[in-house]
Amino acid sequence: TSASLAPSGVSAAARVAPSAGNALLAEIFEEMGAIQKLKRDRFRARAYEKAAAALRGHPEVILSGSQAKAIDGIGAGMARRIDIVFETGELEELAALKRDEDVVALRDLRAVHGIGAVRAADLVEKGIRSLAALRDAVSTGAVRLDAAQTVGLKHVDDLKQKIPRAEMYEHQACLLRAKETMDPRMSLTICGSFRRGKAE
Repeated sequence: TSASLAPSGVSAAARVAPSAGNALLAEIFEEMGAIQKLKRDRFRARAYEKAAAALRGHPEVILSGSQAKAIDGIGAGMARRIDIVFETGELEELAALKRDEDVVALRDLRAVHGIGAVRAADLVEKGIRSLAALRDAVSTGAVRLDAAQTVGLKHVDDLKQKIPRAEMYEHQACLLRAKETMDPRMSLTICGSFRRGKAE
């Protein structure tokens, strides 16, 4: 689900809680970066990742693109996108990318553990654009997967299930106990959506 700062026609700057604004902007840029990675555009992916990290680490609430431009990692293009989000409540550029057929196909295939951006793009170029098509191609011998990818395809539906936050607290406690046993000086942080406070 894409992040949105305000419904259409409502000023995002007036609606978003100060503590949430930067994080929501960062989430939009993180999603843009993830899609650019899928498209194998490392330069754009890195630019979005850098902008997202800059927004998350900035101590002041961002209320405009011009204000954001003063932050290292936020250029004119990112500032313009921030203004668009504040004006419309969303980034149509992101919505359009998520509707792109190639992006949809790449995301579907990348859900298989062991299939990276390069292999997914190669499969799409061969006309394999879904998990069903991949399973058919594997069953007929048209496509060969390595051991990790074979297991990943077999369990892809299970692995796509999100872990509830309550369960993640249990995993965190288990890992922290293991850390204390191995090396109390070790630092351990659960990242991803758990760190961002998501329910799953």
